[in-house]
Amino acid sequence: MDDSRSSGGLRERKRRATENAIEEAAVGLALRDGIAAATVEAICREAGVSRSTFFNYFPSKEQAIFGRAAEFAPDATSEAILDAHAGELAVGVFYVGLHALGSQRVNTEVARARVALVAADPALAHHHAAAVAKLEAGLVALLADWLARHPDARRLPGDPLVEATLTVAAATGAGRLMMAEFLAGAGDIAIDEERFRAALAAMALVAGAGAPGASHG
Repeated sequence: MDDSRSSGGLRERKRRATENAIEEAAVGLALRDGIAAATVEAICREAGVSRSTFFNYFPSKEQAIFGRAAEFAPDATSEAILDAHAGELAVGVFYVGLHALGSQRVNTEVARARVALVAADPALAHHHAAAVAKLEAGLVALLADWLARHPDARRLPGDPLVEATLTVAAATGAGRLMMAEFLAGAGDIAIDEERFRAALAAMALVAGAGAPGASHG
């Protein structure tokens, strides 16, 4: 076994375990005692970590409680991702979204607790919906601009904004389907391309594309 790869994997598992402990403590305290009571100090005590460790993982208690904000802005990485998935732009949008989120795993317990926390407060629900809408609008703008500059990759005539909107809707719809699966699951689950493609395929079946017994002419 390659010792460097083994040590790298161990470091990643330890990093993820610490991140999970902080998030579980933060969301658990917020649900039990209220968001105001879930201070950084209280979260650190609950998770068994120091303040310096906390801030190595999260810039604020809000991000530990609600998750990291999707800091989306068009950049060279987003462009390169779309370039690499020019023939499957919904998959490209999936990877751009992961790049914006900065994470490729879901802690199912934390995810369920966050859903419960947001559902209990209409103001939080509104804030969450606004954040999701902002991310989706950013993805549409990015993809529309990319399609305008790469006409050979387009599948629809007319305004590239239409194709961008439909592509992002397909990608985010598959993402929501994946999240429903995660919320019903257990443990720490990878957000991977295989799951995403399965969600896209399920959506296509529901829409009638390629459905068993469908008429094609």
